[in-house]
Amino acid sequence: MSESATTLMVLYLANLCYALPKRSLPASFPFMKDSLRLSNKDYGNFSAGFSLGYGLFKLIGGVMTDFVSAHRLFACGLMAASLLNCIFPQVINLMNEDFYDNVDKNGSIINDSSMVHIVWIFWTLNGVLQGVGGPALSKVVIQNFSSSRRSAIWSNLHSVRIKRKMICLIYYLIHVCRQIILDI
Repeated sequence: MSESATTLMVLYLANLCYALPKRSLPASFPFMKDSLRLSNKDYGNFSAGFSLGYGLFKLIGGVMTDFVSAHRLFACGLMAASLLNCIFPQVINLMNEDFYDNVDKNGSIINDSSMVHIVWIFWTLNGVLQGVGGPALSKVVIQNFSSSRRSAIWSNLHSVRIKRKMICLIYYLIHVCRQIILDI
């Protein structure tokens, strides 16, 4: 396999890893809404925080690629985003246990805003880390491929959104089939 084919394959897989958690809030929010007692206003705040971090670090990431290796920036951003997305549910579970310990005898919650703030901070950080990937990816494509091939490669790398939806659908179908088999 040629070096450019290997580079393209690695970029495609890394871009897929970036893309999977990027739009996971709409899928995960119904579960978070029930378990964390969140409102639709909170969903809007989380989306705004993600978009703010994502957009700001698209700009900052573009400047950073002039001073830092785009390969390293892309890899470090991907590793940090992956780590954050692995840590996020654990922190929420720990906070959720403490959160319900703060319910008084009347059933009212003593301190419910801290949970919302923690989720907002994590989701904004996710946006920041996701935003670093785009500029680094485009710089790697510019550095490694000729100008005549860039548009086709860029189009192929962005078709990952369609594949992401397919992967999520397959995962969901496997999960549903597993539940059906376990219930039998």
